[in-house]
Amino acid sequence: LICGEGGKGKSAIAYHFASEVARRSSTEMAGVFWMSAKRRRFAEGTEVAVGHPDFWDLESALDRLLVDFGWSEHRSKPIEAKAALVAELAREFPTLVVVDDVDSLDAESEDAIEYLTHDLTAAGAKVLLTSRRAILGMGKATLTVAGLDEVEAQEFLQTRLRLFSIEPGRISRKQAQRIIDICEGSPLYMEDLIRLCTFLSPSEAIKAWLEHSGDGVRRYALQREIEMLSPRARDVLRACALSEVALTADELRRVLGVAADKVIEALDELRRTYLVPTPTPSSDGAP
Repeated sequence: LICGEGGKGKSAIAYHFASEVARRSSTEMAGVFWMSAKRRRFAEGTEVAVGHPDFWDLESALDRLLVDFGWSEHRSKPIEAKAALVAELAREFPTLVVVDDVDSLDAESEDAIEYLTHDLTAAGAKVLLTSRRAILGMGKATLTVAGLDEVEAQEFLQTRLRLFSIEPGRISRKQAQRIIDICEGSPLYMEDLIRLCTFLSPSEAIKAWLEHSGDGVRRYALQREIEMLSPRARDVLRACALSEVALTADELRRVLGVAADKVIEALDELRRTYLVPTPTPSSDGAP
């Protein structure tokens, strides 16, 4: 599982890895499949709805895998028969399945995650998932992404300059570093800022992005996380956002008028979606 907040490069890392496996001549994989539950994406500075995700529940995931394996004519079979057939195909043909944005699935579609992470891997497939939130039981198999490191960010910046046909010399080394710093190593943020450089000078683009032009991409990166929160977690997040100073769990309890254990549960939910940092004990032992 590749996990982390929106815009930090989870999908980019997964795609790069899948591409490397597909190109490797020595691989024992018979196929590398990509399937995404993503319902929105950020393209050319605008949020775009994905009208038809690759899958949205267990049956649509099985149908997608049957198509990828080349057995699409079996999609009309009952779901139990399709699940058994996909597992048999995974045993026969070693496969890497990359499941992008799995957290976009609704709560009632958890059986799809269970099948992909348990039944499919038990059959021999290798499965790589990306998600904005941690998945229970996958702690030891989770890589948390906090943004590209310095070297990766510089390399990514050069690819975006080529993509937008911007001469590398147009952006100074100092400006490139400034872009990486203010974008916190986020590929999504950096691409959005570099796009502005096609219309403005680098210094003007940086200034505009800081003032308001980065609002759209920031909103896109956070929107899904907010939608997934429980009402209690949203209340805690609002209270923290409106306060001019940091709040303790006890202060949040008194502000919201709820029991301490409910505040702790909400904070833990926010921590698992990377919207608040892991709590640290205060001098009196309270979080």
